Amino acid sequence: QENPNQKLFKAVVVEQTEKSLVFRYQDKIIPKYSSGTAILNKNNEITGIVVGGGKLNNHSLGHANHVENIYRHLKDASGGQNPF
Repeated sequence: QENPNQKLFKAVVVEQTEKSLVFRYQDKIIPKYSSGTAILNKNNEITGIVVGGGKLNNHSLGHANHVENIYRHLKDASGGQNPF
């Protein structure tokens, strides 16, 4: 059962492309309202932003966009300039 006070959820990446990654939650729970939240690596660096999730073959999966891909979109939208 989901703990409403839980802030972090352990997961492992099961598929990665240049633009996105799919990860499997360690617990069989998909956190509610998680779209837009950060994905952290083992060094607590933001590596992606959650865009969705669901169940497949009894696994709880999430889908995220890489921060590099998001940065590329922001840079393109700002005419090639650093958006920050």
